[in-house]
Amino acid sequence: MTHLYRVIPAAAAACLLASCGGGGGSPPVTDTPPVTSSSGVAVDGYLQFATVLCDVNGNGVADAGERGAGTDAAGRFGFSPACDAPLVVTGGTNADTGLPFTGTLRAPAGATVVSPLTTLLAEGLAAADLLAALGLPDDTSLATTDPAATTDGVLQQPELYRATLALQQIVQGTASVLLELAGVDDAATQRAVYAAVARAAAAELAADGGTPPVLRNGTTVSPSVVDAIVQAAVSAVAGIAPPTPAVNAATLAQVVAGSLALQAERILGAGPSELTAVVADAQRSTVVGDFVRTNAAQLSAAPGDGSAALAATLVELVDPYLAIAGDSLRLVNGNAVTALSLAAFASADGISVPWPLAEPLTLEVTLARAANYTPMAGQKLSAAVSMQETTAGGQGSILALIDGVDVARVGDVLRLTVPSTARARVYGVSTDGRRKAVVDFANGVRNVTGSFETGGNVTSFPLGNIVNYAINQLSNDFTGIYALRGSYRVSLVLAGLDLRHADGSRFEAASLTVPTGLNSAGAVTSSVTVEGRGLTGTITLVD
Repeated sequence: MTHLYRVIPAAAAACLLASCGGGGGSPPVTDTPPVTSSSGVAVDGYLQFATVLCDVNGNGVADAGERGAGTDAAGRFGFSPACDAPLVVTGGTNADTGLPFTGTLRAPAGATVVSPLTTLLAEGLAAADLLAALGLPDDTSLATTDPAATTDGVLQQPELYRATLALQQIVQGTASVLLELAGVDDAATQRAVYAAVARAAAAELAADGGTPPVLRNGTTVSPSVVDAIVQAAVSAVAGIAPPTPAVNAATLAQVVAGSLALQAERILGAGPSELTAVVADAQRSTVVGDFVRTNAAQLSAAPGDGSAALAATLVELVDPYLAIAGDSLRLVNGNAVTALSLAAFASADGISVPWPLAEPLTLEVTLARAANYTPMAGQKLSAAVSMQETTAGGQGSILALIDGVDVARVGDVLRLTVPSTARARVYGVSTDGRRKAVVDFANGVRNVTGSFETGGNVTSFPLGNIVNYAINQLSNDFTGIYALRGSYRVSLVLAGLDLRHADGSRFEAASLTVPTGLNSAGAVTSSVTVEGRGLTGTITLVD
């Protein structure tokens, strides 16, 4: 503030000399105070303890007389005097994943954000072309908008952040493949290869007088655009770390492009609670690099059936999802088995379910592809269900959630376990809308385990016991809950587990917010939102 106090007297004197306020005379001339410092943030997830170079001559390396700064635990850095040159960031650790950053990020002069997207701007890609290629609003300021900024833990720019991380995965994934084929892993070469791949990506995403290629459309990534980036990258690294043995660029691109696109799509489609885990899993994964190294001898030939088969095999390895066999579930009560088709559930008529549920009733599901599915480290599953009365004028509803279920693989078993730390709540509203209640039913589900054997992949959940425990707690507030009959609109949402239809297609993106606290007037004071994939249908409760 001291410079401001010096400016005010000077301005006043200038005003007197120029007859301010009296007409005539020439306008005053004042000096603009120089910018004495500058600051910014490094984002690939926030990069902790990275090195930031004020790159005066723009050559990307630290030369004599050029200044450097370090980032703090939140990725922030500063220069004093201010840096008015391009910025280069190397080293550091991703604050979200805990993984080291091995590439190079750049930003043009004047930027306050250094990210994978500003790196492409520094390589000459027009901001308008990059925004169009990523499907982002054309008024987004990439050089000054922090994509990872949050308010109360919620991302301010979720689409920008996911697009940033997805593009980073494509660039880093391509660089990792080329480094694996070259057989080098020293830090300097890693940074040089990353920079070359970023340069190739910038060139491929440029409009060149026309329309820029569309890399991202919603949560979909174009394999053909990734293919072009990979091919260009092979040429770009030829003088830095050439693949050994030499590969056909088109063949390599055919083999890896689909898998790199899938990794980026998983990031784009991740819910808020799972985004960090999905990014960490993609960045830790060595599947693509290991695969191309193992099959390097087949990458020198021109593209053909052999490389297409390799691409299909790699996709299976990179995209290990679970599928509901036959798109159906079963309710089992002793010898009585009721098949529940997902298609019937989603139809206008829906499905019928006996009510109240018998205590021994179990829900059985057969999972396909369980043998190939490996959960991410520390993977957690969250599930929510909503039942809304469809009778005209009826306000009755039940919402429930289980949050924080452990997902792990133990030998040949995929195991889901409800730990003691998991949250389980059910919220009910009476038909007339006057009575509301929230009940904690965690005690009824703690330590419940479902194990999916890779042989049959069939598991059973004690649905009757779990539901009746929750209902018994609610019955203190809704004495007629066991008398419920009729049709209900039901929505199911699952987060933290890539569960799909039998044909591999994904369920629709969905979210449910379940109240977890009420005040004395019945107003909601707290809630939990489960955001993931889900489906909606109709259930009729019958005797």
